Amino acid sequence: MGKYPFVGKCFAVGIILIFIGTNIVPIIAQTPEKQPIPTSGGNWLYVGGSGPGNYSKIQDAINASNPFDTVFVYSGHYNELIKIEHPLKLIGESKDSTFITSHYSHGQDLDNLITLVNQSIQVSGFTLCFEGDPEEYLFSSVIHCHYCWNAPNTDISGNNIYANNSTGIFLGINDDSKISNNSFFITNGTCMQLLWWDASLISDNHIVLNNSTGITIYEGRHSHLSNNIITGDGKGFGINFGDDPDYSSNLSIINNTFFNLSNAVCIQDSADNTIAFNSIDNPTSMSIPNSGIHTTKSFNDSINGNSINHCNFGVFLNGSQNTRIIKNIFKKNTVNARFNQDCGTTFWNRNYWGRPRILPVPILGVKNIYQKHPGFFEFDWHPALLPYDIPGGAS
Repeated sequence: MGKYPFVGKCFAVGIILIFIGTNIVPIIAQTPEKQPIPTSGGNWLYVGGSGPGNYSKIQDAINASNPFDTVFVYSGHYNELIKIEHPLKLIGESKDSTFITSHYSHGQDLDNLITLVNQSIQVSGFTLCFEGDPEEYLFSSVIHCHYCWNAPNTDISGNNIYANNSTGIFLGINDDSKISNNSFFITNGTCMQLLWWDASLISDNHIVLNNSTGITIYEGRHSHLSNNIITGDGKGFGINFGDDPDYSSNLSIINNTFFNLSNAVCIQDSADNTIAFNSIDNPTSMSIPNSGIHTTKSFNDSINGNSINHCNFGVFLNGSQNTRIIKNIFKKNTVNARFNQDCGTTFWNRNYWGRPRILPVPILGVKNIYQKHPGFFEFDWHPALLPYDIPGGAS
C-alpha cells in the first residue's frame, strides 16, 4: 500500500465510513446473512454476499451475466480491474461503503479501473478509486469507453470517483447518455473527456479539482450541463467545449457554480450555445489573463443571466460572431468585458456593470488579449440600475 498511497487513502476513508455506519444502525437491523435484493428486468447476480451462488469477484459475475442483467455488489472492498462487454447494470449497495480500487501498471491487460465496450451500461452506487501513471495519465481512466460506436444510454450516476494521475471519465462516440449525481475528486488529471457527445446530460455533479482540469467536450450537439458545482485551486478550467462548428453546437451550460478556476467556461470553434444563470467566482489572482467566460471563433452564442465575479476578464470574446450578452451581473472583475477586432457584431443589453449606471456603458475592444489600451468600442445602451437576483450568484 505504501507504493500507491492514493489507493490506500481511499481505502482508509472507506473503513471510517463503514465504521460510522455500523455504529448508527440499530441492532435489530443487523443480520449475518445478506438478503437478496428484489429483482426486476433480466437476471440478478450478486457479489460479496453470503447467500448461495454469490460471487467473490465482480468480474466473475460480469463474465457469467447475459445482456441486460444486473450485477449487484454488496458493501466491501474490491481490488480489481473490470471490463464490461455487453449491456448491463452494475450497482453497488452504497457508494459510501462499496469500493472498487486499483492502480495503473505497465503491461497489464487493462489501463482503466472500469472499461466499457458496449452500449446501455449503468454504473452506480460505488466509490471508485484509481491511481494512474504520472507520465501517461491521459491514457488511463477510472471509467473508460473509447470507440463504443453507436453506444447510447451510458448511465454513470451516484458514485464517488477519485482519480490521481488519470482521467475520471473518458467516453467517446456516445449519445443519449447521463453523468449525474456523482462526486469527483481529481488530482493531477482531468475530470471528464468526452468525444462526439450528443444529446446527453451532465447534471448535479460535485467536482473538486487539485492541479487538474474539469470537463472537456471535443465535439457534440444538443447536450446539457446543469446544476454542477466545480471547485478548483486556481489552475484549471471548468468547462471546455468545441472543436468544429459543424460538429460542436447547441450546448447548454445552465445553473452551474464555478469557483476558483483559471477559466470557468471556454467555448471555441462552435455555434448556437447557451451559457445562462451560472455563478462564476474566481478570486485567485493569476499571473496570466483568465476569464469567467471566454469564447473563441464561436457563432450565435447566448450569454444570459450569469453572475461573474473576481475575474481578470469577466467575459472575453476572441473572434466570435453575433454573441448576445444580456442581463448578466459583473462585479469586482479587473475588466468586466473585452472583445477583439476579429469579432462581429455583439449585442450587449441590460447588464449590471458593478454599480448603478444611467448612461450607456462602453465595452472596450482590443487587437489581442494582452493589449492594455483599447482601440474601439461597443456599448450596452441600456445598463441595469440594480443587480438581478440570480440563484447562487456571488455577492
